[in-house]
Amino acid sequence: MVFLSMYAIIPNEVSLLKVATMLEQLESSTENSVPPLLKHLGKTKEEQLQKNQPAMELLKVWIEEEVTQEELKQRESYFEAFKQIVDSARMPGHKLYSQE
Repeated sequence: MVFLSMYAIIPNEVSLLKVATMLEQLESSTENSVPPLLKHLGKTKEEQLQKNQPAMELLKVWIEEEVTQEELKQRESYFEAFKQIVDSARMPGHKLYSQE
């Protein structure tokens, strides 16, 4: 029943066919798991660490990045504008960043 609501947000028939195929694979699986559908996951901890290496390197670069005070203020300003935009699209009582 949960999956029926998911069909309403899928943009085209190709995506719908992919979802239907995945559901069939899950239903016909004798195991109670989804690893065949999660090919991006490693089978062992070491394999997963190897697959995560490019993302880990990018995060390391971002963490070590030197930011000027001017750029920091600009980023804070952009984030404040982002929060206002997000909250303006939400109903009262369901705001994420404000107390409304």
